[in-house]
Amino acid sequence: MPKISVLVAVYNAAEYLSRCLDSLLAQTLSNVEIICVDDASTDNSWAQLQEYAARDGRITVVRMDANRGQAVARNVALRRSTGDYVTLLDADDWMAPDALELAMDVFSRHESTDCVLLDVRYVGDGYAEHGYAWRLPQDVQRNADGSFVRLDGRAAFLLSLAWQIHGCYVLRGDIFRSLPFDTSCRHFSDDNTTHAHFRASREVRCCGGRYYYRQLATSVTHAVSTSRMDYMKANASMKRMLVEWGEPENVMAMYEYERWKVVVDSYLFYYRHRSSMSATQRAYCLSEIYKYWHSMEMPLLHQTCTPKLGYMAFRGKHIPTVVGWLLFRAEEETYFTLKRIFHRI
Repeated sequence: MPKISVLVAVYNAAEYLSRCLDSLLAQTLSNVEIICVDDASTDNSWAQLQEYAARDGRITVVRMDANRGQAVARNVALRRSTGDYVTLLDADDWMAPDALELAMDVFSRHESTDCVLLDVRYVGDGYAEHGYAWRLPQDVQRNADGSFVRLDGRAAFLLSLAWQIHGCYVLRGDIFRSLPFDTSCRHFSDDNTTHAHFRASREVRCCGGRYYYRQLATSVTHAVSTSRMDYMKANASMKRMLVEWGEPENVMAMYEYERWKVVVDSYLFYYRHRSSMSATQRAYCLSEIYKYWHSMEMPLLHQTCTPKLGYMAFRGKHIPTVVGWLLFRAEEETYFTLKRIFHRI
C-alpha cells in the first residue's frame, strides 16, 4: 500500500497540537508517516511532540535551533519524508479519520491524477462551520458539494492564481520534492508553491476527505502585524516565477491584477490599524506599499483593471512619481473613508 507523508510545521501550538496529532493517528489509512518540525517554539509544543513520538513510531520529530518561519520548517520536514504521496496539516488544524483514505481512493481509481484536494471546512471560535466557496467557471463539471470533478493541471494552476480553488491537497511525492516551498519571505511565500504544484500536475481531482481549517484571530492573516506586508513580497516572488516559466502575457496580466488587489488591500490594512502602530511600523508599511505600488507594470495592469475609485494606480510616463504616489494615497484615504462612513469596512 502506498505511503503518505504528512508534514506538520509547529510553532507555539501547544493548545491545539493534541487534536492535530490525534486526528492523524486515528486515520483509517494505516500507512502514514507523520513528520513534525518544531520551529523553536517557546511554549511546551516540543515536549508534547516528544511524548507523541515516544508513543507512536509513525511520528518523527525535529526541533529547529531558531525560529525561521513555516516555509523553512516545512522544507525540513519534506526532506525527511519518504512517502509516495505528501500532504500538509497545520498544527492548529485537524483531519477527519477517513480523510487520507478517501484521497488515496481517488488516486487508485485515476492513474493520471497527481493531486487530490481535500474538503476544507472552516471552523473556529465565533465562526459557524462552513465549506470552501469555490469560484469555478461555468463549464467545469461539479460534484454535488460544489467542488470540481476534474481539472487538468494547467487549468488548476490558472484558477489557483486568484484562489478560485483552495490549496489543501495530497500530492505525488516526486512532484512535491521537486518543488519545495518558496522561502523568499517569512510569511505567505509558501503559498506560491501551491501554484507550482498544480502547474506540474497532469490532473487534479477532489475528494470528500475533510480538512478542518481553524480560524484564529492570532494567525498571521488575522493579527495586526507588519508581517502582513509580506503578502506583497510573496506576490513579487510569484511573479518572478511566472517570468522564469515563460508564462504568456495574458497570464502575466491576470496575475498583475491579483498583485494590484493585494497592494490596495495592504493599504486598507494600514488604514485600519495605523492608530495602533508605532511611528516606525507606520513608516515601514508605507515604504512597502510604495515599493510594490511603484513595481506595478502598467501595460499589464491596464489589460485587466477597469479604472474605478480605490483601484486607480496613478502611474504612467506623464505622471511624476511623487505626484502619482500622493494621488494614490489621497485616493485610498478617500475610498476607505467613504466605505467606513457607509459601514462597508
